[in-house]
Amino acid sequence: MDLLRLPDVILYEIIRKESSFERISELRLVCRKFDQICGQVLNSEFNSLCKNVETLFREIRKKMPRRESNRRKHSLTKQFDCLETLDMRLKMLQLSFDKPIRRKLCCFFPGSILDETNRILRKIRCDNNQSQSNSYDDFMIEELFDQSTMAIEFFRENVEPLFSPMYKKDSSGDRIEEIAPKPSRSFSKCEDLSSSSRSLAIESSCSSKTTASNRLDILSERLIAIETKIDRILDELNVIKNSFYINRQNLSGTCSNEDRDVNYELPRKKPKLG
Repeated sequence: MDLLRLPDVILYEIIRKESSFERISELRLVCRKFDQICGQVLNSEFNSLCKNVETLFREIRKKMPRRESNRRKHSLTKQFDCLETLDMRLKMLQLSFDKPIRRKLCCFFPGSILDETNRILRKIRCDNNQSQSNSYDDFMIEELFDQSTMAIEFFRENVEPLFSPMYKKDSSGDRIEEIAPKPSRSFSKCEDLSSSSRSLAIESSCSSKTTASNRLDILSERLIAIETKIDRILDELNVIKNSFYINRQNLSGTCSNEDRDVNYELPRKKPKLG
Protein backbone atom coordinates (compact mmCIF):
# COMPACT_ATOMS: atom_id res chain seq x y z
CA MET A 1 0.00 0.00 0.00
CA ASP A 2 1.36 3.40 -1.03
CA LEU A 3 1.23 5.80 1.93
CA LEU A 4 1.67 8.84 -0.31
CA ARG A 5 -1.73 8.19 -1.92
CA LEU A 6 -3.53 8.45 1.42
CA PRO A 7 -5.27 11.70 2.37
CA ASP A 8 -3.26 14.12 4.47
CA VAL A 9 -5.56 13.69 7.50
CA ILE A 10 -5.07 9.91 7.60
CA LEU A 11 -1.33 10.22 7.01
CA TYR A 12 -1.18 12.80 9.81
CA GLU A 13 -2.79 10.37 12.27
CA ILE A 14 -0.51 7.52 11.20
CA ILE A 15 2.63 9.60 11.71
CA ARG A 16 1.26 11.03 14.97
CA LYS A 17 1.13 7.52 16.45
CA GLU A 18 4.87 7.07 15.89
CA SER A 19 6.82 6.01 18.99
CA SER A 20 8.84 9.23 19.46
CA PHE A 21 8.96 12.75 18.08
CA GLU A 22 12.67 12.35 17.43
CA ARG A 23 11.77 9.61 14.96
CA ILE A 24 9.09 11.86 13.42
CA SER A 25 11.68 14.58 12.87
CA GLU A 26 13.85 12.04 11.05
CA LEU A 27 10.93 11.02 8.82
CA ARG A 28 10.94 14.51 7.30
CA LEU A 29 13.83 13.36 5.09
CA VAL A 30 11.65 10.84 3.23
CA CYS A 31 9.99 13.22 0.78
CA ARG A 32 8.33 16.61 0.57
CA LYS A 33 4.92 15.33 1.62
CA PHE A 34 6.39 13.64 4.69
CA ASP A 35 8.30 16.82 5.44
CA GLN A 36 5.06 18.81 5.37
CA ILE A 37 3.00 16.35 7.46
CA CYS A 38 5.76 15.68 10.00
CA GLY A 39 6.32 19.43 10.35
CA GLN A 40 2.64 19.89 11.16
CA VAL A 41 2.84 17.16 13.82
CA LEU A 42 5.93 18.68 15.42
CA ASN A 43 4.50 22.21 15.40
CA SER A 44 1.20 21.07 16.90
CA GLU A 45 2.93 19.15 19.70
CA PHE A 46 5.26 22.07 20.47
CA ASN A 47 2.38 24.55 20.76
CA SER A 48 0.30 22.19 22.92
CA LEU A 49 3.28 21.52 25.21
CA CYS A 50 3.86 25.23 25.73
CA LYS A 51 0.22 25.72 26.73
CA ASN A 52 0.12 22.64 28.98
CA VAL A 53 3.31 23.54 30.82
CA GLU A 54 2.17 27.12 31.37
CA THR A 55 -1.24 25.96 32.66
CA LEU A 56 0.26 23.37 35.01
CA PHE A 57 2.83 25.85 36.28
CA ARG A 58 0.12 28.35 37.17
CA GLU A 59 -1.94 25.70 38.95
CA ILE A 60 0.99 24.60 41.14
CA ARG A 61 2.06 28.18 41.76
CA LYS A 62 -1.37 28.96 43.22
CA LYS A 63 -0.97 26.08 45.69
CA MET A 64 2.44 27.22 46.88
CA PRO A 65 2.74 29.49 49.96
CA ARG A 66 3.74 33.09 49.49
CA ARG A 67 6.67 33.10 51.87
CA GLU A 68 9.93 31.79 50.47
CA SER A 69 10.85 30.05 53.74
CA ASN A 70 7.56 28.12 53.78
CA ARG A 71 7.79 27.40 50.07
CA ARG A 72 11.09 25.54 50.45
CA LYS A 73 9.44 23.14 52.89
CA HIS A 74 6.33 22.51 50.80
CA SER A 75 5.67 19.10 49.26
CA LEU A 76 5.27 20.62 45.77
CA THR A 77 8.63 22.39 45.81
CA LYS A 78 10.29 19.96 43.43
CA GLN A 79 7.46 20.10 40.90
CA PHE A 80 7.42 23.88 41.13
CA ASP A 81 11.16 24.18 40.43
CA CYS A 82 10.99 21.73 37.53
CA LEU A 83 8.02 23.47 35.92
CA GLU A 84 9.60 26.89 36.39
CA THR A 85 12.74 25.78 34.55
CA LEU A 86 10.67 23.97 31.92
CA ASP A 87 8.47 26.98 31.28
CA MET A 88 11.49 29.27 30.93
CA ARG A 89 13.23 26.97 28.42
CA LEU A 90 10.08 26.62 26.30
CA LYS A 91 9.67 30.40 26.23
CA MET A 92 13.24 30.79 25.05
CA LEU A 93 12.54 28.28 22.28
CA GLN A 94 9.40 30.19 21.34
CA LEU A 95 11.44 33.36 20.89
CA SER A 96 13.47 31.65 18.17
CA PHE A 97 10.92 29.36 16.48
CA ASP A 98 7.57 31.13 16.88
CA LYS A 99 7.77 33.69 14.06
CA PRO A 100 9.35 31.36 11.44
CA ILE A 101 6.73 28.72 12.26
CA ARG A 102 3.85 31.21 11.88
CA ARG A 103 5.29 32.40 8.57
CA LYS A 104 5.65 28.76 7.45
CA LEU A 105 9.37 29.13 6.90
CA CYS A 106 10.30 26.08 8.97
CA CYS A 107 8.98 23.69 11.61
CA PHE A 108 10.05 22.77 15.13
CA PHE A 109 12.64 20.23 14.01
CA PRO A 110 14.28 19.22 17.40
CA GLY A 111 11.90 16.38 18.22
CA SER A 112 14.10 15.07 21.04
CA ILE A 113 13.18 18.17 23.08
CA LEU A 114 9.50 17.26 22.78
CA ASP A 115 10.21 13.71 23.97
CA GLU A 116 12.24 14.97 26.94
CA THR A 117 9.55 17.51 27.88
CA ASN A 118 6.81 14.85 27.80
CA ARG A 119 8.99 12.58 29.92
CA ILE A 120 9.41 15.30 32.55
CA LEU A 121 5.68 16.08 32.58
CA ARG A 122 4.80 12.41 33.08
CA LYS A 123 7.31 12.26 35.93
CA ILE A 124 5.81 15.33 37.61
CA ARG A 125 2.21 14.15 37.24
CA CYS A 126 2.64 10.46 38.11
CA ASP A 127 5.53 10.19 40.57
CA ASN A 128 4.37 10.63 44.16
CA ASN A 129 7.62 9.75 45.96
CA GLN A 130 9.70 12.85 45.33
CA SER A 131 12.58 11.80 47.59
CA GLN A 132 13.52 8.99 45.22
CA SER A 133 13.14 10.98 42.03
CA ASN A 134 15.10 14.12 42.84
CA SER A 135 18.33 13.02 41.17
CA TYR A 136 16.46 11.61 38.18
CA ASP A 137 14.47 14.82 37.72
CA ASP A 138 17.64 16.92 38.00
CA PHE A 139 19.27 14.80 35.32
CA MET A 140 16.28 15.22 32.98
CA ILE A 141 16.17 18.99 33.53
CA GLU A 142 19.88 19.23 32.82
CA GLU A 143 19.47 17.17 29.65
CA LEU A 144 16.59 19.37 28.46
CA PHE A 145 18.62 22.49 29.21
CA ASP A 146 21.54 21.25 27.10
CA GLN A 147 19.33 20.15 24.19
CA SER A 148 17.37 23.41 24.08
CA THR A 149 20.56 25.48 24.20
CA MET A 150 22.10 23.52 21.32
CA ALA A 151 18.86 23.79 19.32
CA ILE A 152 18.72 27.58 19.72
CA GLU A 153 22.38 27.99 18.78
CA PHE A 154 22.02 25.72 15.74
CA PHE A 155 18.88 27.55 14.61
CA ARG A 156 20.41 31.02 14.85
CA GLU A 157 23.70 30.03 13.25
CA ASN A 158 22.61 27.68 10.44
CA VAL A 159 18.85 27.96 9.79
CA GLU A 160 17.90 31.59 10.37
CA PRO A 161 20.34 33.03 7.78
CA LEU A 162 18.63 30.91 5.10
CA PHE A 163 15.29 32.71 5.48
CA SER A 164 16.47 35.81 3.62
CA PRO A 165 18.59 34.67 0.66
CA MET A 166 19.18 38.27 -0.47
CA TYR A 167 20.68 39.30 2.85
CA LYS A 168 23.32 38.10 5.23
CA LYS A 169 24.08 39.15 8.77
CA ASP A 170 27.37 40.73 9.64
CA SER A 171 29.63 39.00 12.16
CA SER A 172 28.65 41.58 14.79
CA GLY A 173 24.93 40.81 14.28
CA ASP A 174 24.00 44.51 14.32
CA ARG A 175 24.23 45.29 10.61
CA ILE A 176 22.59 43.72 7.58
CA GLU A 177 24.43 43.76 4.27
CA GLU A 178 22.87 43.49 0.85
CA ILE A 179 24.03 40.74 -1.43
CA ALA A 180 21.48 41.47 -4.11
CA PRO A 181 22.82 41.96 -7.64
CA LYS A 182 23.64 45.54 -8.53
CA PRO A 183 21.26 47.30 -10.96
CA SER A 184 22.32 47.27 -14.56
CA ARG A 185 23.93 50.34 -16.06
CA SER A 186 21.51 52.72 -17.81
CA PHE A 187 22.19 53.78 -21.32
CA SER A 188 21.95 57.37 -22.55
CA LYS A 189 19.92 58.42 -25.58
CA CYS A 190 21.63 58.43 -28.88
CA GLU A 191 20.89 61.06 -31.44
CA ASP A 192 20.96 58.59 -34.33
CA LEU A 193 18.12 56.10 -33.86
CA SER A 194 19.52 53.16 -35.69
CA SER A 195 18.32 49.61 -35.17
CA SER A 196 20.99 48.91 -32.55
CA SER A 197 20.27 52.13 -30.64
CA ARG A 198 16.55 51.34 -30.52
CA SER A 199 17.26 47.93 -29.01
CA LEU A 200 19.54 49.52 -26.40
CA ALA A 201 16.84 52.06 -25.51
CA ILE A 202 14.27 49.29 -25.03
CA GLU A 203 16.67 47.31 -22.87
CA SER A 204 17.45 50.38 -20.74
CA SER A 205 13.74 51.11 -20.09
CA CYS A 206 13.11 47.48 -19.12
CA SER A 207 16.14 47.45 -16.84
CA SER A 208 14.99 50.68 -15.13
CA LYS A 209 11.59 49.12 -14.37
CA THR A 210 13.29 45.96 -13.09
CA THR A 211 15.63 48.06 -10.95
CA ALA A 212 12.70 49.92 -9.35
CA SER A 213 10.90 46.67 -8.53
CA ASN A 214 14.12 45.20 -7.13
CA ARG A 215 14.57 48.22 -4.90
CA LEU A 216 11.03 47.83 -3.54
CA ASP A 217 11.66 44.15 -2.83
CA ILE A 218 14.94 44.97 -1.10
CA LEU A 219 13.25 47.65 1.01
CA SER A 220 10.41 45.32 2.04
CA GLU A 221 12.86 42.54 2.93
CA ARG A 222 14.90 44.99 5.01
CA LEU A 223 11.81 46.16 6.89
CA ILE A 224 10.81 42.56 7.64
CA ALA A 225 14.31 41.77 8.92
CA ILE A 226 14.36 44.87 11.14
CA GLU A 227 10.86 44.15 12.47
CA THR A 228 11.81 40.55 13.27
CA LYS A 229 14.92 41.66 15.13
CA ILE A 230 13.02 44.31 17.12
CA ASP A 231 10.30 41.81 18.06
CA ARG A 232 12.87 39.25 19.20
CA ILE A 233 14.65 41.82 21.37
CA LEU A 234 11.34 42.96 22.88
CA ASP A 235 10.31 39.35 23.57
CA GLU A 236 13.59 38.68 25.34
CA LEU A 237 13.17 41.83 27.42
CA ASN A 238 9.60 40.81 28.34
CA VAL A 239 10.74 37.35 29.46
CA ILE A 240 13.52 38.86 31.59
CA LYS A 241 11.14 41.44 33.05
CA ASN A 242 8.47 38.83 33.89
CA SER A 243 11.01 36.49 35.49
CA PHE A 244 12.40 39.37 37.55
CA TYR A 245 8.88 40.34 38.62
CA ILE A 246 8.11 36.73 39.69
CA ASN A 247 11.36 36.47 41.66
CA ARG A 248 10.62 39.77 43.38
CA GLN A 249 7.18 38.49 44.32
CA ASN A 250 8.69 35.29 45.70
CA LEU A 251 11.06 37.31 47.89
CA SER A 252 8.47 39.80 49.13
CA GLY A 253 5.48 37.42 49.48
CA THR A 254 3.08 40.29 50.08
CA CYS A 255 1.20 40.61 46.78
CA SER A 256 -2.22 39.23 45.96
CA ASN A 257 -3.02 36.35 43.62
CA GLU A 258 -4.39 38.76 41.02
CA ASP A 259 -1.11 40.70 40.95
CA ARG A 260 0.95 37.53 40.59
CA ASP A 261 -0.61 36.72 37.20
CA VAL A 262 0.10 40.15 35.70
CA ASN A 263 2.50 40.12 32.74
CA TYR A 264 4.17 43.36 31.77
CA GLU A 265 4.99 43.76 28.11
CA LEU A 266 6.94 46.47 26.39
CA PRO A 267 5.13 48.51 23.69
CA ARG A 268 5.88 47.47 20.14
CA LYS A 269 6.24 49.91 17.26
CA LYS A 270 6.37 48.71 13.71
CA PRO A 271 8.61 50.60 11.25
CA LYS A 272 6.76 52.86 8.82
CA LEU A 273 7.69 53.94 5.35
CA GLY A 274 8.18 57.67 5.12
